[in-house]
Amino acid sequence: MSRTSRPSPQPRHESERLYDAFGEVAYGLTPSPVPLAAIERAGRARRRRRTAGLVIGCGLLLAPLTAVTVRAVLPEHSPPERNGVAATRPAPPGTPNTAGAVRVVAPGERVRAGAGVELWLTEEGKHWSTGHRLGGATAR
Repeated sequence: MSRTSRPSPQPRHESERLYDAFGEVAYGLTPSPVPLAAIERAGRARRRRRTAGLVIGCGLLLAPLTAVTVRAVLPEHSPPERNGVAATRPAPPGTPNTAGAVRVVAPGERVRAGAGVELWLTEEGKHWSTGHRLGGATAR
């Protein structure tokens, strides 16, 4: 062999023969038929699963938002006790005050808060009280 990097002509001739032989065998083969029906069924099933997952995920994300919106828009559907205060209607004047009940009073209307204690609001928005320990009216 010579020291040059030129390939010998014989391996080239061999590779051409192999190329021709493989080409003849490949042209003689017939591929199997493509299972189109199975591929379409698998695609439809995958699409259904993806759609179901997307619908469930969106439902889980939107459920809390819907609940908050309904409570904000429709307060009559909210629970009767909210923030620890019982929802009651204002009592008409002259009815006895029950402990824990919420009552709306008008300015100048006096309310008995306990034994010897009376509270009322002024027209200016201040509140006054009298008590058995105070000995008179005090502004707050």
